Formats: sequence, C-alpha cells, structure tokens
Amino acid sequence: MRVLLPKRYLKGIIAFLLFLIGTVALVGATLPASFQKQIGLSPSGSIFEDLFYTESVNPFLRTASTATANAYYAPAALLAGNPAADLDQCANDPLPSSHLDGCNTSGTQWVNGNLGASKSVYFEGDSIPYRMKFSNLPLGQHTVTIEWDTTKSGKHAIDYITNWNQSVADANPCLGISGCIFPGTNTVNYTELAIAPDPQVTGAGVTPIAGKLRLYGGTLQSMSSYSYSNGSGFAGDKSASITVTFTASVANPVLAWGGHISTRKDWGDGGSAVAISGSPYHTRLLNLDGSGGNQDRSLSADAVIFPGSVTIIKDRIPNGSDDFSFTDTGLSPASFNLDDDSDPTLSNTKVFSNVISFGTKTVTEASNSAFILSFTSPPCTLTSPNGGDSSSSGNTVTINMKEGENYTCTFTNTSINDTNGRVIVKKVTVPSGDTNTDFTFNTSGFPSGTFPATFTEKDGGSKDSCGAGINCVPPSVSNTQYKVTEAASSTYTLTKKECV
Repeated sequence: MRVLLPKRYLKGIIAFLLFLIGTVALVGATLPASFQKQIGLSPSGSIFEDLFYTESVNPFLRTASTATANAYYAPAALLAGNPAADLDQCANDPLPSSHLDGCNTSGTQWVNGNLGASKSVYFEGDSIPYRMKFSNLPLGQHTVTIEWDTTKSGKHAIDYITNWNQSVADANPCLGISGCIFPGTNTVNYTELAIAPDPQVTGAGVTPIAGKLRLYGGTLQSMSSYSYSNGSGFAGDKSASITVTFTASVANPVLAWGGHISTRKDWGDGGSAVAISGSPYHTRLLNLDGSGGNQDRSLSADAVIFPGSVTIIKDRIPNGSDDFSFTDTGLSPASFNLDDDSDPTLSNTKVFSNVISFGTKTVTEASNSAFILSFTSPPCTLTSPNGGDSSSSGNTVTINMKEGENYTCTFTNTSINDTNGRVIVKKVTVPSGDTNTDFTFNTSGFPSGTFPATFTEKDGGSKDSCGAGINCVPPSVSNTQYKVTEAASSTYTLTKKECV
C-alpha cells in the first residue's frame, strides 16, 4: 500500500527534517568525540553517516569481536529511557532451606517487593543481601543514597550495613543482569569500598562486622558520612542513610551490600527485634543523582528467626562420679547422660543451641533411689523472655518455649548416703565369742526406712542405718532425738555404752 501526500505538505516535512538534521549536527559539533560516539554521532560529523549508518555488521548486534577500533553505535542510545535505579533484596528460600545460601541460580530470586516467611528465612545476626540495579546511566560520575531502619519502637532492626554475602555466602548479585560477571574473582569486573562504621553503633559499644560495598561495572569513589533523617539515637523509630559516589563504566552497573539483623548479644535481651511483629526490617532507595522517588523494601518479622536454647545442668550434692540418664522430647538428641565430677568423660552440662522449632519441650531424669531429686521454682531460669515458661513434676521438667528464649534448668540430686546421718550399733560381750545369745534392741525417733523399731544382734554383730536396703538417717530439722535401747538380759549385765 502506498500513502500519497498532497504537494502542499511536502515543503513542511522537508523543512522539519532539515531542522532535526541541523540540530543533531550542532550538538555533535559541540560535544566531545567520546560522547558523540556514546549517543550515536560519528566523530567525523557526517550527518549522512549518522543517519544512514552502513556496515556489514548490524550495529545494534555488534559485539567486541565485530567492532572496529573506532566503532560507534548508531542512534539507538538516543531511544534509551531515563537513568534509573531499582532496589532488590534476596529471597533465599523458606524453611527448611538453609538460611546460609540462596539467590544463586536465577535472577528471579532477587525480588523487587517485600519478603515474608513464604519466600525467605534469615536468622538473628544474618545479613540480608541487597543489590541496586542501575539502567541508562550516562558514563561518568553519579551518586546514590540508601537508607535503612535502625530501630522500630526502640528495638534494633537493621543495625548497620556490611558485605552482601556476609551470611548468604553464595548470593550472586549479577544474576539476570546483562554484562555483569560473577563471581568476579578478577577484580577488573568490580571495585570495592570499605564501609565506615556508623558512629552511633560503635558509640553504643557494638563492633560491626567489617564489610565493603561492591560495584560491578564502575568504580566506587567515596561514601558520605551517616545521616539520620528522623533524628539521632535509637529511641522510637529511627533510620540511617549514606550517599555513595561512583563512576559508571557501563550503563547498567550493579551495587551490592548487606543489611545486618541485630542480635541480643549486641543490644541486650530487650533491645533486639525478636518481639516485634509486622515488618521492622526496611531498606530504601532515597535518590539517584539527587532526584527520584522513594523505593522501600521490607522483610517481615516472620521471615527472621531468633533461635532459642535449652541448657541442662546436673548438680550432685556432694560431687561424685555417678552417671545420670536423661530423655527428652522436642529436642535432639532424644537422650543423653551427665555426671558431676572432675572426670572429663562426661560433662555436667548439656546445651541444645540454635533451637528454631518452638513449643513444648520435656526433659526427664531416670529415677535413682540413692538420690533425692529437687528443683527450684520455676525449675529453669529464663533469659530473653518472650511469653514462655517452665514447670516441674516428678522427675520431668516441661518447657513451653517461645521464639528466642533461652532456658537453663538445673537438676539437683542430693545423695542420701553421702549427706545424711549414720548410726551403727555394735554388740560386744565379755568374754567374747557368745554366738548363741540374741540381744534385743528397741529404737525410737528414726524415720521409716531406717532402723526398724526392734532388732536383735549377737556378740560381734552390728546394724548399720546406711546398710543394704536401709536408708541413712536424714539430718534432724526439729532437734529430734534418735534412741537405741538394749533390753535387759537374764544372763548378762550391761556395763558400758559408748558412742564414737
């Protein structure tokens, strides 16, 4: 099909084309040759060459191997969009996937939206990998400003920034980015810049994990001092930001860093975000080259796990070599042994660390008739409380564990034979050797299970309150008198009673 235009329109169209050609020629004449080449103008200034580029290789499909030494691109650059930046965070897959890997197979693992437990899992002390994708950047110097929320309701969230791979070691910020080469063992592919510590963090006595910003496709030049848009300090909701200056050597460089999730070790049991619901972990792009809208990326609290722990301590009174057996539910391993002596073969402590499955746990000690088992009330001390508790019944301690809680439970075993009193009754006749006469003894004040009310012994015999099948005498708590009385004998006269 042909389209015919009236002749009266022809002059106007020609005039408009000549105007465009002249404008392009004027711009090309006043710009450096390198920039003319970048936007598609020929260094020679030939309007014909610029508008009607002729070469055996399609300039839009040109590669390094097909380009000539003084090659330049056709006016495709003139059709590119505005310079832009786009903030991604790493969706490193949910449980049961490890929190220490991810974002290493597909660019779709780097997400442009918010993250929850269905897409990712991070632990207390991990660092969330971030990347800033740039597009359509003119080659040369640029600035980008990033911000992160340091506290939510006074609880520390992302307390500082560090390496993008501080915890997710194999995260690949180049995934899905044309021309971005990873892992970048050749430093020609990237530059790094040490992250200066936030003086508010170090001023609080916290030592940040050292880290670096990394830029693929450009050169990092400097990092500004820290700014605090809603005031300094950590009370309430606070944020920190920095501005990074860099030189782009490609139109689509990539900047990578990590946001560190605060720990109770650094900020105290009540100072971390373990008890905060919602999405306290926010990082945002504030501007590129001083302009642009706010891009906010959040990580919800349910995607961050604060591990708990259970510690079992065996306290034998007095210390001794006896081994004590335990079984448990909700923990692993399901059984263990402890003792309370200097022999290093067995410890007196069992630690279940990094517990990430919360709920009911039980620990039961096997019965031992030689000991009295006792607990404090409650049986376990609790740090980093989050609504859980502990109780004891018989030989079992039950723990209702909430996220991030640390329980220490002491099983105290008092040795009956080693700590209670002991009474030994010996019978001696003069002359000795009478093995036929029974001497009768009556007792009073002794608890059940020790001496019987009546027993008999012959010359040379004895009765031990700590003997086989007989418990030692517990210490008296009310000045009770323990009595042993020998009944009168028709053939012997009692001449001596002696206690040593």
